[in-house]
Amino acid sequence: MIKILEIDDNNNSNVFKHSEEVDGQSVKVKNGDNALTDLIYDYFDKKDQIVVDAGGGNDSTATIELIKDTGVPFTYIVPVGSSMAQLENAKATYDLISDPKNTIFALNGVHDLDNLENEFPFWFGNVELGIESFAQTVKSDALIIKYTPLFELAALDGITINELAQFSHGLDKAQALDILYKESKERTEFKRMKNKWTQSIQSVRYLDEILKQFKKIKTQRNIAVVSSKGGVGKSTIAWHLAKFILENQEQ
Repeated sequence: MIKILEIDDNNNSNVFKHSEEVDGQSVKVKNGDNALTDLIYDYFDKKDQIVVDAGGGNDSTATIELIKDTGVPFTYIVPVGSSMAQLENAKATYDLISDPKNTIFALNGVHDLDNLENEFPFWFGNVELGIESFAQTVKSDALIIKYTPLFELAALDGITINELAQFSHGLDKAQALDILYKESKERTEFKRMKNKWTQSIQSVRYLDEILKQFKKIKTQRNIAVVSSKGGVGKSTIAWHLAKFILENQEQ
């Protein structure tokens, strides 16, 4: 089983009230050590895996230290935004973690893959503008997390993007429309369900692209998505993607 723990004094990201796959909780920093200890016991006792969503505010240093002190192996994912301030936050987080071998950066909210270096100049650098490349400094590639409204659409239904993807599992469009027509009570409901099927197909494609990137990376059995500041999509990666990644990663 994969369990999700958010340690955050300022946020509660568990909005997945209709989810059948999310086994998660959100706790304050003062309760983080006790909650982590419970998960670590299950890690050894039941071979559970752990996803931690940590930091994002005044609690960042404390939460990262809690994770490091567990003594169990983690892969750290550090989200990177496009602005200089967001990159500075990523740098600070990277330094707090102090484990380069097990740290992965994720360029989050990418809008244009063909214009990636211009969209993230503080990551790639820009000679003409005199911006040094942080990627070259840390000698690290980065995952590409494209912007999509699918995360928010799934969360509105209280589920993850992976559960949204499963809605269309094994059905082509003709089969899906036939089933939706039979199950819909009226026209408006049919249109709503048709939109959900389209969302589901796009979710499948999106997750396939995410998985292709992670298949090139050997992760630890547990993932911590961490940031020293909020607003970079940390919780989106933790709650929507990390569990999916672990479930589909060869250990």
